[in-house]
Amino acid sequence: MCLKCFVYFVPGGKTHGAPDGGIRVPGMVKWPGHITPGTVSEEPTSQMDIMPVIADVVGVPLPGDRQYDGRNVLPLLKGNSLISPHEFLFHYCGSRLHAVRYRPRSGKNHRVIL
Repeated sequence: MCLKCFVYFVPGGKTHGAPDGGIRVPGMVKWPGHITPGTVSEEPTSQMDIMPVIADVVGVPLPGDRQYDGRNVLPLLKGNSLISPHEFLFHYCGSRLHAVRYRPRSGKNHRVIL
């Protein structure tokens, strides 16, 4: 069961949850000599992108006998690209679709919460 599926209460009557799948959660990357300090991107990425990035960095191709949801976001991290390679990011809890983030190839990000 996906823990992100639940909204839970914290002291003071506030709620917490990630109805969009945590897509807006910030991430930080440090790689001296490769990523310029202070680089900021508001493009959507995912933890699924870590494996394709590491494979690219170490020069090992991903096995071709399967499909990967993650994308190589290294050009985005290095500032060589301004747009995320993800056109859509989907958030599932079990087999139920909970949210979709749409990133058109031009313009702003869009979010749909189901």
